[in-house]
Amino acid sequence: MATIAEFEISLSDFAMNRTLTDLDGIELDVERMVAHEEGSVMPYVWVESDDFDAFDRALEADPSIEAAERITEADEWVLYRMNWTENVQFLVTLLLEYEGTVLSATAVSDRWCVRALFPTREAVSKTYEYANEEGMSLTLAAIYEMNDERSGRFGLTEQQTEALTLATERGFFRVPREIDLQELSGELGISHQSLSERLRRAQHTLNTNTLLVGTEERERAALSKRV
Repeated sequence: MATIAEFEISLSDFAMNRTLTDLDGIELDVERMVAHEEGSVMPYVWVESDDFDAFDRALEADPSIEAAERITEADEWVLYRMNWTENVQFLVTLLLEYEGTVLSATAVSDRWCVRALFPTREAVSKTYEYANEEGMSLTLAAIYEMNDERSGRFGLTEQQTEALTLATERGFFRVPREIDLQELSGELGISHQSLSERLRRAQHTLNTNTLLVGTEERERAALSKRV
């Protein structure tokens, strides 16, 4: 049965470690990703930075990046097409050997958060076992099957569904807001930062699985602008 898994990977065990370590204020969001048999990965990556010239220089010095080019710009974001060649064997294995699909990958603080769809739960287990055998600092943050009526319908985890539902009920998304993030996080019993990350991932997933339906629409959105 189709299963979605969310992994957290240490920067040191993944691509772009040097770039993200050397520069502050960088935010990355992978739009789509393709793996090659020779062991490289080609992602389309949205980047937010205060200094894109410095970011470009960092890319040139990053040993995990063989090539990178700007594709388009939208507001304060730039879409890059890259070729990752180091610390990507986990992704190659996930995409090719275990037939996974990366739904989203975001650089957050000192780690990458990767959300992937697998054809079976067994494929998730084998991918996780492979990462452990390779000595990767990887955490399985969430796993759920697509037939779960509550969390699987739109690809949300139970925690994400709970956070979005409560935020909507309490008026967090209204204009003006009727509750702030600090108050909302207190009701859920989690930190302000954890709730912020959870809501962002949930909104990204919900938008992708409702507004961007089908490969053609996803690719067109990636190459046009970021909303």
